[in-house]
Amino acid sequence: MDDLVLAVDLGTGGPKVGLVSVRGEVVWWEHTPVATDVGDASHIVGDVGQLVPAQGAAAMAEAIGQISQLSPAERACQGQRARQRIVENFALDRAVDAFSSLYQTLCLADSGSQRASAVSDRDQVAGE
Repeated sequence: MDDLVLAVDLGTGGPKVGLVSVRGEVVWWEHTPVATDVGDASHIVGDVGQLVPAQGAAAMAEAIGQISQLSPAERACQGQRARQRIVENFALDRAVDAFSSLYQTLCLADSGSQRASAVSDRDQVAGE
């Protein structure tokens, strides 16, 4: 049970995580997340933790109880899987690459529309 309390107390962030979320930060430290199914929780937690309904205190207690019944080795294995998910999907270098790709795509699209506009303007001037 100490691991569960520790996960809440130490959810303060890990190095090189491109994700601002207590769920993601707790997982970075190899703890199995139990979260309410709101916002981006299902995307972050995926299949490496447990989601419970919002306002579902009984479901939250049950999920925490299930995790606390696991052996330390089982909890460690789940925590490692959870951290691997964060590393593979939300590491800072991946976030930087994703934003860079998005910006390049947007710049190319904008550049293309500016060229098309310039050609159209030129054609209109030439036709006058």
